[in-house]
Amino acid sequence: MSWLLHAAAGLLALGVLLLGGVGLQQSRAEAWERARIEGSNLAQSLGREIGRSLDAVALAVEAVVDRLAEPRLRELPPQQRQLALFDRAATARGLDAILVLDAAGHVVEDSRPGPPRQGDVADRDTFHVPAADPGRGIVIGVPVQDRLGDGWLLPLSRAIRAADGSFAGAVVGTIDLGAWQDLLASIHLGPHGSIGLIREDGTLVLRNPRRDGEIGHALATDWTFRRFLAGGPEQVTATSSRDGVERLFTFRRIPGTPFLLAIVFASRDIEAGWRSRAWGLVLPLAAVLVLLAVATVLLSRELRRRQAAERLLAEAADQARRKAELLAAVTGCMDQGLAAWGADGILLACNARYSALLDLPEGLAVPGRHYLDIARHVAARGEYGPGDPETLALARYAAASRGNGHRHTRIRPDGRVLHIVGRSRPGGGFVTTFSDVTEARAAEVALRESEARFRLLAENSGDMVGLADLRGRRRYVSPASERVLGWMPDQVEGHSVFEFAHPEDTLWVEAALDALQSGDPEASVTYRHRRPDGSYMWVESHCRAHADAAAGLGAGYVVVIRDATERKRAEAELLRAYERMEIMATTDALTGLANRRRFEAALETEWRRCAREAAPLSAIVLDVDHFKRFNDRYGHPGGDSCLRQVAAVLQAAARRPPDLAARTGGEEFTVLLPATGREGAASVAERLRKAVRDLAVPHAGNPPAGVVTISLGVATAWPQPDNDPAAQQRARDALISAADGALYAAKAAGRDHVALEGAVAPDRQSSLPETVS
Repeated sequence: MSWLLHAAAGLLALGVLLLGGVGLQQSRAEAWERARIEGSNLAQSLGREIGRSLDAVALAVEAVVDRLAEPRLRELPPQQRQLALFDRAATARGLDAILVLDAAGHVVEDSRPGPPRQGDVADRDTFHVPAADPGRGIVIGVPVQDRLGDGWLLPLSRAIRAADGSFAGAVVGTIDLGAWQDLLASIHLGPHGSIGLIREDGTLVLRNPRRDGEIGHALATDWTFRRFLAGGPEQVTATSSRDGVERLFTFRRIPGTPFLLAIVFASRDIEAGWRSRAWGLVLPLAAVLVLLAVATVLLSRELRRRQAAERLLAEAADQARRKAELLAAVTGCMDQGLAAWGADGILLACNARYSALLDLPEGLAVPGRHYLDIARHVAARGEYGPGDPETLALARYAAASRGNGHRHTRIRPDGRVLHIVGRSRPGGGFVTTFSDVTEARAAEVALRESEARFRLLAENSGDMVGLADLRGRRRYVSPASERVLGWMPDQVEGHSVFEFAHPEDTLWVEAALDALQSGDPEASVTYRHRRPDGSYMWVESHCRAHADAAAGLGAGYVVVIRDATERKRAEAELLRAYERMEIMATTDALTGLANRRRFEAALETEWRRCAREAAPLSAIVLDVDHFKRFNDRYGHPGGDSCLRQVAAVLQAAARRPPDLAARTGGEEFTVLLPATGREGAASVAERLRKAVRDLAVPHAGNPPAGVVTISLGVATAWPQPDNDPAAQQRARDALISAADGALYAAKAAGRDHVALEGAVAPDRQSSLPETVS
């Protein structure tokens, strides 16, 4: 019969398990189906929302392109032109800004208030794609980080076409991805789920939860993503290669855009609710199975109970033994003395440190002794003070055993200081601990004396002295702060140095604090400190780190601050004087043009730059025709005036930043034109010749013109990269020599001429000069 009972119980248990398993499997399938529907609906609604935002910004960009085609727009004042251009920008949801770029990628119009921001975006795809295909519609770029903040922007652009259909610039609208990020963050997909907005090329645009360093990078290289792009299903279940978590992926394209949404549920999140319901079913089933198991083991219960009791007794005895050994080991290693007393005053246990601290004789502090036996011995030595030892011992016992604890300090005859603490024991009795605090008391006294000396020095110093923690918060400030900084000490204490430092100088202050935190013993910094009236003064701050002696860690620093206003003013004057000397050393005093020293330095610099950029470099050498006759007839003051007027013409012609006009001789000048070919340099030379002639400065010694004229020689070189400085110098000398030879050809042709020298190669070969009147 026993085996029949066991067989029946087993069959019943098997039936219960089968029914429960079928129900659990069906519930799990329903949970996965709900997750698939939710992922599909969520992807569809998010796609519509993002698509509407893109359409709104695209319409705003199109509107700006259309407005730019209106001919009267450029006649409006800047403020009205901005309102006319960007009137739809305010209604575009999610729009950050709209920029109008010229054909070189420079910002010329900006929807934000104020003048257009300075910038060059020619390196971005939202510029070079429209530039390559002006007839293309809206171009959606990859995410870029906001150069004015720490957020991310999504650029959209459209080409601006000139009347002839050529590329004339672009209109770029940027969407603040922070709004989209907030939208994704408002959707909870479980602790391990995520939402991603991805370009078709795999570039991650948004992700929630957000991970630093992923935005704008091609991270979506998982096979599920590639499979979807290749025409695979919208939903797929796969295990992530990154964390090994199984997830349900739902992909959905956003129509009319290069984006798609990825809605990801972790299987553990999908099944979280199912697991809760499963436990609600499993527990009753388990209860039934337990009842069945109990029914089958009733006959053996008494035997098992007896065996369990014997085992528990053995374990309890072994545990008590281990606890006793552990307690003895712990108390033996303690630096404190420890004694435990019963409710009747009998010593229950103590460690060796207790006898050593009280200097008790061997055999006195042993379990079984009464508290009074030890108290009488200590009182007899006079450690409780003057009086009858018996009376003192009884008073000490009464204080220790009254049940509310006790705490006091005792100085032993040998000078050691003991800190004594008594605590009541549950059920009666008490425990007393003895600690040797001799060294701690001495350190405390030394610290108070050291602080007193520090304050005495600080409060009598002419400079401001302070204490601060390593984060810059001032804990103490000497009274000299009122004289040095204009602040009372209580106005500065408790505040950070960064609250007073000039915003432009906080990096220097941070660097000094970082040096102290890194272990440097000293650091100095000069910065601007705010006064009570809001103005700033220069101060010099010297810091020395001090450590927490107990912990061995940096606790803060001592700082001495003095007024550095006069020193900074002297440094500024010295710098301005140096700059004036530098200008004087490189400027011709008579004409204000560059002198030969500055010209040779510029020639060397521009030669290297043109060699890197594979650009031509041209030079024009010119002088005043019959200038000696002019000086002889009109005197040196007249000659100086003539040279200054010619120099003004040259200066006006050197309009580009790299162009340079220099006086390289008495009446000889040289004009350096980087990135300018032979024809361009000849055109500049001809303009110079006509401009000087048009000055109509009388010159009777210059027939047949009768006015001051100039002759000009033009030469052009194509610098080549060369690591040999001597070869580079010879090539530069060849260029100037070629221009000088062309100048003599212009003079030989009758003066008031421009002569062109052929292109000068590094091997100095050149063509014959040709003159242009």
